[in-house]
Amino acid sequence: MSGGLQPFMLRTGRGTLLVQSQLRFPPGYIPPAENAYPGIPGNVVSRDNGATWQVWNVAREGAAPPAPSGSPFWDNVMRQRETGPVFEGAAVALRAGPVLIQEWTVEGPDASGKMTGRVWESHDDLQTLRDPVESVIQLPQSKSGVDDQGRPYAGLTFHRSLIEMPDGELLACGYCWFKEDTAPSTYRPQMLKFRTVLLRSSDRARTWRYDATIAVDPSVGEEGFNEPVLARVSRGPGAGRLVCVMRTGSNDCPVYQSHSDDEGASWSRPRPLELRGVDPELIELSDGRLACLVGRRMHDDQHSRRGYFLALSEDAGDTWTTAAGWNAEPHANIGNATYYSSLRELEPRRLLAVYDVGYWSHPVRYIASRELHLD
Repeated sequence: MSGGLQPFMLRTGRGTLLVQSQLRFPPGYIPPAENAYPGIPGNVVSRDNGATWQVWNVAREGAAPPAPSGSPFWDNVMRQRETGPVFEGAAVALRAGPVLIQEWTVEGPDASGKMTGRVWESHDDLQTLRDPVESVIQLPQSKSGVDDQGRPYAGLTFHRSLIEMPDGELLACGYCWFKEDTAPSTYRPQMLKFRTVLLRSSDRARTWRYDATIAVDPSVGEEGFNEPVLARVSRGPGAGRLVCVMRTGSNDCPVYQSHSDDEGASWSRPRPLELRGVDPELIELSDGRLACLVGRRMHDDQHSRRGYFLALSEDAGDTWTTAAGWNAEPHANIGNATYYSSLRELEPRRLLAVYDVGYWSHPVRYIASRELHLD
């Protein structure tokens, strides 16, 4: 994907791959005053395991719904009929059929802690999308603030993971601030350090309720705990365990991990891993191993230490072994990236990674992919 940065990837039950990334703003574009996404969403889809890709034009299922006058929610719905959802990997193909995509951020919270988001559905393997419906999150402890650019930002970000549990309930992880979270981030004091929370839904993401705080500690990292990713171990001695891996900073900070052995009711104390970087990705492989992909970003001249690193765990996240690493290809003529990536298993021992090359202020920027073949 030419011009893209920071990809997120979905794989449906039929094997269709959807990748979304941030494209450059068109001339004259004015971003919204709140919850400003750092680019225009661009989408590509592959129906042959990543061998070829096509631009995903967001076709609508049915006519546009009537928009209630003066409703900010429906105003946003109508604006997004052409571009589709903006998501940061929070999507799932349900066993019963539809694909759900949860919008990346929300409106609110109001005085009661109610936040309003959007959830999209596809019932034909991403051939078309239904218009989004309201997704309500009750989080009375939450508050809004500012993002890492100092702009107004809502009280919750859905990031990376939607998981369908065996009983049909959905789990999502996100990052936010509670009213008691007052520690400033180290590089932008106006932005407070985040916490990572677990949310649960019994009605296909129409409503979400707070389940637990996965991690919070004002002494950790540059940013606290953000950009979480969640995986559920389905086989082996750790079957049923939930594992969450989280970013803690922008510049070469360790990623942290916490786990739950009681379906999310309680969580282990977060511990740093040897992996360092931003926006970790975490999936369970068909053989029961966990695979974690992290991009190591450094604001210095140590090019040899930057890159993307894949680690594997054979014991439900108790220990990790680095299995592969790479940086931008020599022909890119740039040795840097924002170091965001995504990972899916195509078939046993065969993985597809998508990742970015370049960064916001550089003329070279694109999304690349590579296959990884495991021993």
